[in-house]
Amino acid sequence: MWRVFDCIKHLKILLVENDVMCGEIIKKTFMKYCLSFEWAKDGKDGLEMYHQQKFDLIICDIILPRLNGFDMLEEILYENPNQDFIIITSYDTDINLIKSLKMKAFFYFRKPIDMRDLQIILVNYALNNQKPTQFGYLENGIKLDMINERIYKNDQEVFLSPKLKKFFWFLMQNANQVVAYESIISYVYDNEASLNTLRMAIVRIKKFLESEDIITNVSGAGYLLKINKTEPNTHNKLA
Repeated sequence: MWRVFDCIKHLKILLVENDVMCGEIIKKTFMKYCLSFEWAKDGKDGLEMYHQQKFDLIICDIILPRLNGFDMLEEILYENPNQDFIIITSYDTDINLIKSLKMKAFFYFRKPIDMRDLQIILVNYALNNQKPTQFGYLENGIKLDMINERIYKNDQEVFLSPKLKKFFWFLMQNANQVVAYESIISYVYDNEASLNTLRMAIVRIKKFLESEDIITNVSGAGYLLKINKTEPNTHNKLA
């Protein structure tokens, strides 16, 4: 059994499911084989857990207390359009299926779920989404641990405040593309910040990392952080 599950050992999975029996079965089946496995029993808690750490894959029911699965996923996809997810539901309607496909679900499961089928899907997902490297590199000796969300400067770990860390890794989730000011204000500051707040935060991040060019301001649009997947040599630093 371990050989089958070995390929999912790097995955961080968030399960959002209010059916206790279903949730317990999924958790018991997969938790010990994953790098991280969290279980939320309603949409609000699922969203909160998502904001606390990065997940490779979300397994989500549709009908949930407080915040339904589709609404929760829409908020998450607004923040991170590349987030992968699987839909599980007892309400197997054409509307739910079509909406799941439009939202680009990795798979759509009808309950009751056969754990062997879910196992096959998770293994398939893992094999098709294997990360070539755990690390990314910026200029001036900055190394990023992409899995554990840690920052190193000349091999010394750099610690940011919770808010600055959230800001930095939000840019990292959308690396090499412009992240709109409005998206940052919404995700990092819960819509309670100004453009000046963003500017001051960027100044502090650059100061901590001792790098002026790490993040670029695209005037009138947002901020851009560039990352290189391979370690740059001393004669060819990433600009």
